[in-house]
Amino acid sequence: YKRMGDEVRQDLAVSLEVIHKLVEGLEEDYKSARDVKGREKLADLAVFVLAAFLAGLRGGEVTKLILGEVRRVFEESRYHHKRPHVVLPLRGRFKGETGETYHMIAVSADTNSGLRIGEWMKIGVELKERRGLAKGYYFMDKRGQKLEACDIEPEILDRIERIQTRYPNLIRASINVHEEYGVSRSFRRGSNSEAQNRGVSEAEIERNNRWRKVDRAGSRKVKLRIRDHYTDILVA
Repeated sequence: YKRMGDEVRQDLAVSLEVIHKLVEGLEEDYKSARDVKGREKLADLAVFVLAAFLAGLRGGEVTKLILGEVRRVFEESRYHHKRPHVVLPLRGRFKGETGETYHMIAVSADTNSGLRIGEWMKIGVELKERRGLAKGYYFMDKRGQKLEACDIEPEILDRIERIQTRYPNLIRASINVHEEYGVSRSFRRGSNSEAQNRGVSEAEIERNNRWRKVDRAGSRKVKLRIRDHYTDILVA
């Protein structure tokens, strides 16, 4: 999110270690939060961070998450007998299309490294249901309007800055967090780097990002019903 005339910098990648520290901080704050509103905000931050990192998403893509579709497939996906996972239904825009158009991205509910998006998603959905929220965008303000990545970014960067102070071995002191990190690409870059470190092929990483190219191109290719699309990604 750069203003005209600003120096353009590529967002630095967020490492897996920093992701864990982010989530640990959110867990600590959640346990001490006394009001439901505060807990929901913390759960939303955790879902945002984990969805962005695990799915390799840009911030503006995470905010396309749809609450109603999350609720529809959550139990079936998280407790899948072979592959417990969480489905991230993102609303896409396709030129010339009518009806429901979503990108369904599946990520592990509980990763080998200990990232538990399934648990946080369950908390977030339950807290929203207590407020009578069952549809619309997952990330919304108190007026029911869709939040943008720039609305969520400041607190995440503040938390990364605190991690830098407490754990200088994870983020160099010379780095200006608010200038050199950003939710636009930092989580996606970190996700791709971690995938490469774990031996994931470039082809698989590209396959994960393929939907983004379809979305930008306004392709007419994706015309699956929601249930058909979900079934399709499960057997992929």
